[in-house]
Amino acid sequence: MPSQATSIQPVSSTPKKRHCPVSDEQTSSKKLKLNGKTETRWPNFTTTSTRAVKPPTDSERNCSSNERYLAMDCEMVGCGPRGSVSALARCSIVSHSGQTVYDRYVKPQQRITDYRTPYSGICPRHMLQAVPFAQAQEEVRKILHNKVVIGHAVYNDFKALEFGHPRELTRDTSRYPALNLLGGFPATSPVSLKRLSRSLLGRTIQQTGHSSVEDARATMDLYKLVQHRWEEELRRKQHSHQTSKLSGFSSSSRNNCQKTTNSSTPSQNSALVSPGSKKNGWNSKASCSKRMVKTRSVQNFLSDEYWSGEFLSVNQGR
Repeated sequence: MPSQATSIQPVSSTPKKRHCPVSDEQTSSKKLKLNGKTETRWPNFTTTSTRAVKPPTDSERNCSSNERYLAMDCEMVGCGPRGSVSALARCSIVSHSGQTVYDRYVKPQQRITDYRTPYSGICPRHMLQAVPFAQAQEEVRKILHNKVVIGHAVYNDFKALEFGHPRELTRDTSRYPALNLLGGFPATSPVSLKRLSRSLLGRTIQQTGHSSVEDARATMDLYKLVQHRWEEELRRKQHSHQTSKLSGFSSSSRNNCQKTTNSSTPSQNSALVSPGSKKNGWNSKASCSKRMVKTRSVQNFLSDEYWSGEFLSVNQGR
């Protein structure tokens, strides 16, 4: 038989181009980079090149958190017979850093009979630039709203201002035992601001009369010495109080449930609920008696599922 000629095809020396499934995505990503865009897209995720955000420093974090702390001090003058009635004559408020936030002389509502200059530093000339008491009271109230107020015997200052402040937002440096012990004084005995400042701050204040701005700054500096410990103690007390409150509420509700269960006899329970209530599910409430409906309060009854068409049709002829 004649031999058949076989055609031999020449082998190409150029290797075949291998197909990569992500070549399109790589190409598009290159185009995005060439176009100046920072976004890079991949099949399953997207990454965006952004600048690293610098975390705030401790000083910046403390400054932002300490804006709510203010120290206040007031100076009084005597009104009434022989100056026996103390009245507000000056009020000063400083920030956590010691900057003056508010400082005004206040004209009392009554006539001044004793300026108490050696102790208050108030003179008759200061009353020439004083503001009315009602104006100062409203200004101070707005400044102290939702702020933590620090003061030495601060409740006397609130008494002179004739308004109160929440107890959880008040820090009285004259009633904190740890501060007295830190200065070497008995824990329970009241210590003057002058003695505490000399012992703990090495600062002598109230040399030539009192200055409410100077006293407020000294009070704030004393508070800073024990701020972390003081606030931590208050957080622990608040947490324990909330825990005990929740536990007491749960125990009382449990006792009330037990009393309610024990007060009703099996015969009463069978009278209130029909035999087919378990089968009907939510529709079993429509079979409650008229007596059970009357015992409910109006508010709870109006917001309950009893106001359904089925309930109204069942009780329509009763």
